[in-house]
Amino acid sequence: MTRKHVLAPTLADSEGFHVHRRDTSDNPTFESSAIRRIIDADTNVHLPDNRYMSEKPTKRSSTPPDQLRHSWYFAEHAMEHGFRQADAERALGWPRGKINALWNGKQRYTQETVDQVSSWLGIEPFELLMRPAEAAAIKQLRAAARMIASTPSPKAGSPVRRTVQT
Repeated sequence: MTRKHVLAPTLADSEGFHVHRRDTSDNPTFESSAIRRIIDADTNVHLPDNRYMSEKPTKRSSTPPDQLRHSWYFAEHAMEHGFRQADAERALGWPRGKINALWNGKQRYTQETVDQVSSWLGIEPFELLMRPAEAAAIKQLRAAARMIASTPSPKAGSPVRRTVQT
């Protein structure tokens, strides 16, 4: 029978656990016991079969900004309002590198970024996700809809008079 050695704690003094080798050939459930978890947590020992201490997860690579399905039009909207990168830097208080990367589409935007930029430009956040001309067209449609909705309707039964210009 092969003898198996694992790390196990013994109380040597009042300072805490000290690690020593312990024979576990007669106790096959030792690895799944609470003592094994205490050893792993207290000593930060990494054993090949260590189930209780996971490795750091691998960092997932993000999609490059030029391959995203949704772009935003920060620079276009800012220029439409007569602003430059330097104006954005002063108004938003962001570092020049961040402004430059966002302005040129080299850095991904976040919801917080969109909210701050839209507040600075005085537009709705969703407008930054469309070209300025599209946003202006939607604003005009909304204004026309509000005007139609606020116009009183003629009374039922009264004739509608239309004048034809010749």
